[in-house]
Amino acid sequence: MQKATASGLRRKAAAIVALLAMCAITVSGTMAWKDYKQHKSNQLKGLQGLYEARLVEDFVEVPDWKVSDGAIKKEIRVANLGQASAGYGNVYVRLQLKEYMEIGDVKYIETEKRYMVARGQQSYEVEAGRNFTFADGHFIVFPTEPDAKRVFPNNSVAQLKDIVTGDEGWFIQTKDGDVNGQMGKYVVTEIRLGNAQKVLAGPDRAANTNHHGTVTKDAQGNITGYDIKSGECDYLPHGWRSATDATKPIDQYIQWLLNTGAITTLTAWKATGSPAVAKWILDDSNDEGWAYWGQALPPQQATANLLNQVALIKQPDGSFYYVIHVEMQAASLDEFFKAGGNGWNTDVEDSYRNNGPSVQFNGPTPTEVKEGESVPSPGVTVLPAGSDSTGLIWASSRPDLATVNGNGVVTGVKASDDPVTITVTAKNGGRAFYTIYVKAGEAVTVPATGVSINGGNRTISIGDEETLAITKTPPTTTDTVSWASSDSTKVTVDNDGKIKGIAAGSATITVTLQPSGKTANITVTVTPAAPQNFPLRNGEGPYQMQGSTNPDNNYSIVYNIDAMDFDNPTQRKKDGTIKLKDILNTQVYGTDFTGLSVSSADQAVASKVNIGTDKDGDAAIVFKYYGTKAQWEAARPALPTNIQVTLVLSKAGYANATIKVNLTFIGSLYQVED
Repeated sequence: MQKATASGLRRKAAAIVALLAMCAITVSGTMAWKDYKQHKSNQLKGLQGLYEARLVEDFVEVPDWKVSDGAIKKEIRVANLGQASAGYGNVYVRLQLKEYMEIGDVKYIETEKRYMVARGQQSYEVEAGRNFTFADGHFIVFPTEPDAKRVFPNNSVAQLKDIVTGDEGWFIQTKDGDVNGQMGKYVVTEIRLGNAQKVLAGPDRAANTNHHGTVTKDAQGNITGYDIKSGECDYLPHGWRSATDATKPIDQYIQWLLNTGAITTLTAWKATGSPAVAKWILDDSNDEGWAYWGQALPPQQATANLLNQVALIKQPDGSFYYVIHVEMQAASLDEFFKAGGNGWNTDVEDSYRNNGPSVQFNGPTPTEVKEGESVPSPGVTVLPAGSDSTGLIWASSRPDLATVNGNGVVTGVKASDDPVTITVTAKNGGRAFYTIYVKAGEAVTVPATGVSINGGNRTISIGDEETLAITKTPPTTTDTVSWASSDSTKVTVDNDGKIKGIAAGSATITVTLQPSGKTANITVTVTPAAPQNFPLRNGEGPYQMQGSTNPDNNYSIVYNIDAMDFDNPTQRKKDGTIKLKDILNTQVYGTDFTGLSVSSADQAVASKVNIGTDKDGDAAIVFKYYGTKAQWEAARPALPTNIQVTLVLSKAGYANATIKVNLTFIGSLYQVED
């Protein structure tokens, strides 16, 4: 839409809108439609394989479409996304373009305050590692209110959505008189369309709320029908007889820039003998507006653009809304030939039939092959005459049952009652297939003459596992394999040759082939597993920890005086603790500290330290000083202000972890600390 008063003093928010829909299915077959943001895909299954075509629309949606903007990109084409190696083939496509336009008054409902807009490209760091960048002309909008207030703590913020730009989130209100206040904009919160007049006949766009329609499915999930309710399908087609027709009202505002280098008309094309051409054939014989791609579209290829750009050549006196609605139909060549099929009934379809690529077998196709045996290719001819017959792609639908090489030779792998489809595809997309069954062959016995265990003797740790590989002579032997361990309390081995270390020691592992009786063995030595290292939080040791005079700091190391040994029980100090989760990497080690202990410490505190819980109930190294008043007073003067204590943590199965801690013994004996 675009807003403009009668005087043209103010214009806001124009958009070219592409609405995609499939309103008709005129070619019979099993079809399934899939929706994409800007694409519509037609996938169908014909007599000889799968086919897929996708409507591709690349377009620029502008916030304010003016004559001064010139032409904007509006590319329309079709792509065949199927892969030949996956069984997809050629498709034939046609497009019908329809238009809708209305002109009328628009009322914009705006905020009372202005909000900040980016000048150029502006970036803001919300916090370390989180940055937001805003494009020129867009509002500065943050996803959350806290983010907005971190960057602009002195501005008011509001949660809004601007209908014109699509910006949504927490907007920053500008302040009167500052630079951003002058550059800020009002947020358009609502657009109300007044009395709009349609430029062309057709349904109102207000009825077009379901342009994709609905799909019905059976109990198995198969698509059984389509209910297209969109009035867009009733928009007027853009006819290709405009050179002789009277100028349509819409032509005074909108101009299409077609891809003239890849376009011809039906009249001109028929005059040249209706050959297959890599061009869009515009049907200028009627006003239905169909454009046909003039040849088969092979897998992994796309047509040229039908439309390149759309230009606004005259500014409407008021707001306007413009739509290009595209319908795509796709079919395979075998759909056109299928008995009772509903073709497109056009001269172009006849060209498809006459010039369609195909592959024909030169002779009878094989119906069966035995296990382990091969059958030759029947040979093929690629049509039409003169087509490249090199680089044929042969494929088997069940390579587990039968394989086919690049020359079409089929080899039986496994007997089965299931059919195998052998398909050949030519470079031009033509294809052919036949069905073959794999029958059981005569049983063949190949005795073994020898066997060896690859790699020889080896050493593993307790708990380690390894799968042994063997070399059989000859490799095609039909002998079966069995494994054994001389001492399963030391080393175990399973039917697949996987060994596991159980306990320190050694065992002989033997492989035996039957019925030949050929054997081979190795010695596997098991060593104790190396103790694990404590995973410390800083990733390396020894772990350094600085003491503190703050008794509430979990890292502080202070003394504790037993209140029962003093005259005043209020003179009791808190325990000094170090949380184990602050030393050990709990993401690796977990939170189970069972069995963890301080195995050694400096003699001065060896009896005063243990693994316990701190005042918060966390697993911790707890330091205490207990003694009589006389003992403390005697020891107190000898204690330095700071001493360093080295602790060693221990747990079964783990290497010791050394922790160095600076302890602080300060404060008066009678200092009160609760």
